[in-house]
Amino acid sequence: MKRGLKALFVYLSYILLLILVIQNSIKAEGKVSALAQKTRAMIKSWVYKGWVQRDNFFEVEPEKMYRSSQLLPSRLEWYIKRYGIKTIINLSGEEPYYWVAFNEKQLADKYKIALFNIKTHALTVTSFDKVRSLLAIFLSAPLPILVHCFAGFDRTGEACALYHLATDKGVKEALFQLSPQFGHRKWLFPFKYHLIMNINKLYPNLLSTMKQICDQRFSYEELKNIKPEELYFKILEKKVEQDR
Repeated sequence: MKRGLKALFVYLSYILLLILVIQNSIKAEGKVSALAQKTRAMIKSWVYKGWVQRDNFFEVEPEKMYRSSQLLPSRLEWYIKRYGIKTIINLSGEEPYYWVAFNEKQLADKYKIALFNIKTHALTVTSFDKVRSLLAIFLSAPLPILVHCFAGFDRTGEACALYHLATDKGVKEALFQLSPQFGHRKWLFPFKYHLIMNINKLYPNLLSTMKQICDQRFSYEELKNIKPEELYFKILEKKVEQDR
């Protein structure tokens, strides 16, 4: 009985998340009604209490890569101390969640952690520029890295799968990051699986190029206030300097 109720809650959560994504994608003259705002807050609160508070924290590669949901400040600080996190990737972007007190940047500054905000979407194929930015971070930012989105299911799974491809772990290990164990449902968000399976067709030579030019890691001081889209060009500049 408990398993049945848990499964029901999972599917209802996905339906609500889907509604939330669709609602966020629809803009009427740049304004959102008060009712829409209240509905969105209620949905986020329900999903947050049911899933995000469980952290959804997993080890992707020991001492190098970890994944989670959007963490409360106290929980994030605990993981920072426990695992020595040096880089955080926030796939929800820079927009703050008004429904929970959270200041990721403050903690990042406190512990000298490189913080990158890259807004991706569960229902679309991640763009070339954003995939390139993710690969650049995986291959040149300080380790270990913590990556998260809202619930830690789909966008986070995609990012971790890209990490495995970037570090030559193979497609099988990459696709494992997009498994139900972490909350991902392929039938509901097929574009994440599609990108991993077809990355060399969608973005020819991107993986091989990034592996070639990213031959060393930057320090926190070198990456402070660097935006994700700027990191690739910083890598190129350093590569040119080395080759002189």
